Amino acid sequence: MEMTQDIQQGTYTVTINGNLAFPDHTAFREVLEKIKETSIHQIAFQVAKLDYVDSSGLGMLLLALETAQKRQKPVVLLGASGSVKKMFSLTRMDRMFAAGLVG
Repeated sequence: MEMTQDIQQGTYTVTINGNLAFPDHTAFREVLEKIKETSIHQIAFQVAKLDYVDSSGLGMLLLALETAQKRQKPVVLLGASGSVKKMFSLTRMDRMFAAGLVG
């Protein structure tokens, strides 16, 4: 997994490239900590270049959603396509995020 993070005008954007799987859970903890910051008002996961997500990766995204919801912060998934978009649809995660999947 390659991950970049950016904060602009209260929006915390996390861009994830490559694969999101169990070995990435340690690096993903940084995202969870950032979500807790008071300067963050909404979270966007840019997944246009995410090639693969396994059940652990889905769990990480759900944990981020739960962390954000406890703080009344909306979370969106942006740019999903191909097998990743299909996985989000099959697991109904596309219905759990604020604006659903955009992409």
